[in-house]
Amino acid sequence: MGWLILALMGAVTFLYGLSVHAELLCLLVKPLPVLALLGWLHDAPPSDYRRWISLGLLFSLLGDVLLAWPGDLFVFGLGAFLIAHLAYLKAYVSDCRQLALLPLLLAIGVGAVLLGILISHGLGPLLIPVIVYGLAISAMLWRALARLGSDVPKRSALSAASGAVAFVFSDSVIGISRFVVAFEAAPYLIILSYWLGQWGIAASAFTQKPRRTAVSKEPDRLFAQPLPQVPDFAFNEDVVRVFPDMIKRSVPGYPTIVENLGVLAAQFAQRGSVLYDLGSSLGAVTQALRRHVRTDGCRVIAVDNSAAMVERCREYLNGQNSMFQELLPVEVIEGDILALQFQPASVVALNFTLQFIAPDQRLTLLSRIRQSLLPGGALILSEKLRFVDAEEHALLTDLHIAFKRANGYSELEIAQKRSAIENVMKPDSLEEHRERLLAAGFSKVVPWFQCLNFASLIALP
Repeated sequence: MGWLILALMGAVTFLYGLSVHAELLCLLVKPLPVLALLGWLHDAPPSDYRRWISLGLLFSLLGDVLLAWPGDLFVFGLGAFLIAHLAYLKAYVSDCRQLALLPLLLAIGVGAVLLGILISHGLGPLLIPVIVYGLAISAMLWRALARLGSDVPKRSALSAASGAVAFVFSDSVIGISRFVVAFEAAPYLIILSYWLGQWGIAASAFTQKPRRTAVSKEPDRLFAQPLPQVPDFAFNEDVVRVFPDMIKRSVPGYPTIVENLGVLAAQFAQRGSVLYDLGSSLGAVTQALRRHVRTDGCRVIAVDNSAAMVERCREYLNGQNSMFQELLPVEVIEGDILALQFQPASVVALNFTLQFIAPDQRLTLLSRIRQSLLPGGALILSEKLRFVDAEEHALLTDLHIAFKRANGYSELEIAQKRSAIENVMKPDSLEEHRERLLAAGFSKVVPWFQCLNFASLIALP
């Protein structure tokens, strides 16, 4: 409420300045209403929609200053508002992509009539800028109206549509008073409808439905039928589709590792540093980091070389954004972690990733990670293990197979999955991990979790 009161006070002061021709006062207070709306918008639920609306308000704020500044900066102000409309357009498209033929025709009609009037009265060198701007604001109006009648919450759709209509009205009055005929009430009509439009657009972010992307619950049946030739395992779209079920039924202790990885990371995270999730798959570790780490200025960088994984990971993280108010910022990168240029980091997570890296490249990767770690940071490494003792290895392998059976996998599925993965996943023993980590420059290696032949280690610089 405080932000809206500030907006109202700024609006009243500006109107007073307008009435007494106090140009300096108008210049000083004109940005206040939109600035206050930006502050108010920060209280809306975090979402991509809110971010695009915020960007639109920022460029509107710039446009306010440029248009009010002494001298003719009309073209620059027009450019700032052009970007604002494109940001609003992106926000509207983010939650509604239906064609909406009637709103499209209405927006085309309104834009054509207004442009026709302005062009007929001569725009001179402003012809092209005004046409481009007219196309942008018409597109913004179309997408705002398109949200009416869609599955977007009614109040959000009404707020955005009302705001867009008011904005178009304000710009129409600007065009008419500047290029057709000036009239005394124009400045008041322009600014009042403009503020109402911006308020409606900002308000639509408060009533927008959070977009929760549900984690796929499709069961893993990839190897349920006999295959004439079992292909090597790959993190493709088929695997991505069933990955949550696959990992839960295949890796004993996986949920415990992931959740506690976030808890452990919170103990090592340092102010203003990067937290890496290398081989992020669907982002389970990234989500745990964002839930548990509260250190100021931290951000997460999640990296995976599977396009399908990266795409679904981004969807899941958007869903997480909708459900939590304050989370660490995250960047999801599609790329090879072997080629990654590391930034100074306080936490690096390699959660069942190293086993898919060629054995002769593992030491180099770990050495580069060690070099990027800040003093007091940590590498958290989770891996499937093999065992030097043949009897121990056979026992834990059999127990792992029993775990899979207990989770509903058939003998055929177990055998075919093993054939698919044995050429691409090369586990190491705990001793090999320890020796390699020490050779990479880590000073201490502490196993903190083991369930059957799966373990997680903390390596300290």
